[in-house]
Amino acid sequence: MKKIVLIMPLLFTMILAIGQVSGKRDLANAYNHYANSYLDKAKAAIDRCIVADDTKGEAKTWMYRGNIYISIYGSADNSIKSLDPNALDIAAESYQEALKLDPEIAVAMKIPTPAKGLEFCSYYYYDTAVRAFNTMKYNVSYELASKAYQCKKDIGTLDLKGRAAEMAGDKHTAKECYSTLIKDGYRKDITPYVRLANLHKEANDTAKAVNVINRGVKIFLSDDASYNVNMAVTASLIYSWAGQSDMAADIMNAALAKDPSNHILLVNYGSELNNQKNYVKAEEYLLKAIALQPDDIYANYNLGNCYYNDYVDRIKAIDDIVDNDEYNAALEKATALLTKARPYLEKAHQIDPKDYNTLLMLKLIYTRLDATKELEAIDAKMKALKQ
Repeated sequence: MKKIVLIMPLLFTMILAIGQVSGKRDLANAYNHYANSYLDKAKAAIDRCIVADDTKGEAKTWMYRGNIYISIYGSADNSIKSLDPNALDIAAESYQEALKLDPEIAVAMKIPTPAKGLEFCSYYYYDTAVRAFNTMKYNVSYELASKAYQCKKDIGTLDLKGRAAEMAGDKHTAKECYSTLIKDGYRKDITPYVRLANLHKEANDTAKAVNVINRGVKIFLSDDASYNVNMAVTASLIYSWAGQSDMAADIMNAALAKDPSNHILLVNYGSELNNQKNYVKAEEYLLKAIALQPDDIYANYNLGNCYYNDYVDRIKAIDDIVDNDEYNAALEKATALLTKARPYLEKAHQIDPKDYNTLLMLKLIYTRLDATKELEAIDAKMKALKQ
């Protein structure tokens, strides 16, 4: 009996030692298989290491795992790539764990440190997120961009995350992303300032929209070297919407002083002023655009549309006028706007006879001016386009 008692603890110790050796051996095998590009065998070995008592707590184990799995993800061989469809997620998780266990860990592999590994993961996530965004898979793009940003706090990734969130309908997250970007005076481009200001505008938050634009103006309109015409347009539109018309005019005039022949600048600003029902200012800028390019369909159409919208608003307003003479005078002024709109819309139609929106506007004008012959001709053209 004494011999048996002595043998049993020895046997237990031997079993325990074998178990301990097993994890270390698998770790060495995982490295060797990885070095020789046997990724299937490397994966099998490292998967055992992360549950083995003697290796699961080592940063080296998780570094090896990260490198093996990122190699699986990046492999051009589909049989290797299919070893695990979540290889990139596992690689990122592994590098994070290695970093947590030992921030100073470095291994003799292609990717030597957790930080470098996470940088690679971020690149892969970002690249896939861009492709998802470009194919309008915005929810997928947002998830991938979020993972990319978690791996590496990169401003380009945060910008993509914000835009994907916005397009996916998550305006709150989009605002958070853009706000984080501009917090420290982001200077790469105007996108986060423009998008955040417009999101606040959509929410009818005047103070926040103006605050964001003020910050953008200081950076992108402060000197000739950094001057950005598109920021000037956005700032002018936001200030105009916020009721700061003098500020809007100052910025737009300064932009035009730098580039007085910028036809697109004039058309876009005039069109937006029309949308904001600032018809007098819209007319001013659209007339300047037409003076530069008389045959531009957009400038002619938008000016005609501006006059027509002004007419419609005036007609609605005169319904409450009781005095007959006053009513007739107001009606005459409103109708004069149709007369002003007509030649510009006819010019737009001449430039592009098949533009349906122009035909529709002309039909509305001719109907209200009782231009029967012209109306019949427009109806015939609209029917022909539908056939």
